[in-house]
Amino acid sequence: RDARRRDGAVRRRGRRAVTAMTTLAMMTLAVTRARADGATTTTTTTTDRASRESAMGDAGGPRDGIPHPAEAAEREREREREDEDAARTTGAKTSRVDDERKKYVDDLLEEESVDDRRRARSASASRASRARARRAAAEWIEAYVEGTATRDASGWDDGEAWFALGHARRYGLIEGREMDEGGAMECLRRAAELGDAAAHDELGFTYASGWDGTPRDGAKSVLHYYFAANAGSVRAMMALGYRHKHGIDVPESCETAVLYYHEAAKIVVEEAAKRTPGVLPFQIEKHRLSAEMSGSNLAARRERDLVQYYRYSADMGNVDAQVTMGRLYSLGARGLRKDVGAARKYLTDAANAGDATAMANLGNMYANGFGVDVDNATALHWFRKAAKKGNAMGRYGLGYMTLAGHGVAQDHALAVQYLNQAAEQGLSDARYFLGVLHLRGIGVKQDFTKAYHHFNIASHVGHEVATYNLAMMQLNGMGFPSSCASASALLKQLAERGHWATPMEHAYAAYMRRDYRGALLRYMKMAEMGIEIAQANAAFLLEQRLGDEGRFREDTQVNPEAPSTATRALHYHRLAATQGNVKSLLRIGDAYYYGKGADVSLTKSIAAYRQASEQRNPHAMFNLAHMHEHGIGMQKDLHLAKRYYDMILNNAPDATIIVHLALKKLVLHQWIIDNKDTILRVAKEIHASPTAQFVDFVVVVGAAALLCFVLLLRVGLARG
Repeated sequence: RDARRRDGAVRRRGRRAVTAMTTLAMMTLAVTRARADGATTTTTTTTDRASRESAMGDAGGPRDGIPHPAEAAEREREREREDEDAARTTGAKTSRVDDERKKYVDDLLEEESVDDRRRARSASASRASRARARRAAAEWIEAYVEGTATRDASGWDDGEAWFALGHARRYGLIEGREMDEGGAMECLRRAAELGDAAAHDELGFTYASGWDGTPRDGAKSVLHYYFAANAGSVRAMMALGYRHKHGIDVPESCETAVLYYHEAAKIVVEEAAKRTPGVLPFQIEKHRLSAEMSGSNLAARRERDLVQYYRYSADMGNVDAQVTMGRLYSLGARGLRKDVGAARKYLTDAANAGDATAMANLGNMYANGFGVDVDNATALHWFRKAAKKGNAMGRYGLGYMTLAGHGVAQDHALAVQYLNQAAEQGLSDARYFLGVLHLRGIGVKQDFTKAYHHFNIASHVGHEVATYNLAMMQLNGMGFPSSCASASALLKQLAERGHWATPMEHAYAAYMRRDYRGALLRYMKMAEMGIEIAQANAAFLLEQRLGDEGRFREDTQVNPEAPSTATRALHYHRLAATQGNVKSLLRIGDAYYYGKGADVSLTKSIAAYRQASEQRNPHAMFNLAHMHEHGIGMQKDLHLAKRYYDMILNNAPDATIIVHLALKKLVLHQWIIDNKDTILRVAKEIHASPTAQFVDFVVVVGAAALLCFVLLLRVGLARG
């Protein structure tokens, strides 16, 4: 529509130019005729009146329909003013459409987080309002990109709008509509054609996972991920980094994996560097699903009750509760919205009551202007009071203020002393600054080994910038020999803390509201990015037949050659086991033992159990003990079986009763083997007697009881 307006304006300007040229030619022709008739001599540069007389006829009107030049110029100015007014009107309409488009795209892509579900106020009314807004957004964007009988498809070339519509259709975000995979793929392909990075990322996942019967195609998956990563998609960068790290559909290359992970980790570090000191980092809740969990809001209700209890206790003067509520309000955590005023009130009450933690938090608020004006004197006052009580945060605050010279004389040696005290008490920020000081040689002698040591300790408790510095030191061989594998692991761990991993929370929220297909879809997408918990959760849902609805079974109509659900579950267990998930190793062993998702292979089953037992897993040890005792897949060895049972006692005290019973059974088994000949002789004699049938019955019942006993042992140990 805008293009048609521009073309019309150009055509109008062209017509006006032609008209002006024609007018000038006609005026020249009239003057020439007047000279030929002997009229009064004149030139083309005469006065306005002379020109008017030469151009006017006897009737006083324009001769041959020729307008006066002044009139033509005035008309031209009027037309230009009309064009400017039309352009302003068009610009205003375009701006309004852009604003509407942005609002509706945001409404359509917004998903409910775990924190939203925690808030009691966001229950029914808020969710209903959000659902209405999303339906309206879907209708507007559908008309915008696809057009209607009364409206042109003005957004046909808008890749972001196409992606938003495809995303909403795939993930079932439009209230009252089923998930529409066919419609979603059409929208995503159109958006990808227009160069939308998120659409390429979604298509990369589709071909990587074979979602909804789409034939798996590793080459197409990598191609779409590559386009998305080049366009700035962090999720695609993580997917490619994971593939290069493990050689999935691409050549294995640690260096290439580091390049992709580094881009994502750098964004996390930049955001962490802007964060106010003392404020907890952006955190994503990653829940590991299990059979004991159920899709209900019981945990959320308990948490709300706990927060209400703390609020009541704080209002009644409980100092610990005041500190807790102050921290929760300052962070906006546990279902509470951030409220700096309420946080300052609770912390001030607790600090006046003598609580050192509250004093240090108040000092942090005044030092960084967190909800108040920056006041170094007040900050130092609270930091000193907290430090006198031995508070680590208070000592760190004094060290930081002394190091930077804020409100106090700069003194590097004294700052290092305060930071060392805070670091010894376990404060990660203090460890990080000590690492920086040793790395740069500020206040201390430059020492890469000590810097590495401090960064390593801070990294273990989750300090992002320390983790990044540690990875860079490992990559460049500063303080220790270079290690690409260690650096890539740290960068991957850091990259998984970014906001792009929020679908983990959306997946859990979908699971809790029993939207198992939505949960499976999100976990599978995060699994392709290499997040281990997502891989394990996807495997769990597939094992439980939750959310697959036949789309991964052999009878899938879209793709009859698609692997079974059990095979898919085994695939994700393998991915999780590669990243150290012991329970996935056990499930792999069980799959090969029972033939679920793979052909029976006792050799592969034993290998998986042994790998898990090396990580001190009691269930794997029990399975190996059972297989050694009965010679299943290996030579019978009761002594080795006893060794595994003893290892369980050392590593799992809770299984003491079950293991002792198993050992008693093992002793009985050994006695039967040692007295085999005697037992056979007595059995033969008894068989010749009239009571032989009764003895056979007793033996069968005893064997059945023994089998049940073994099964109970396995189940009890698994639950333990």
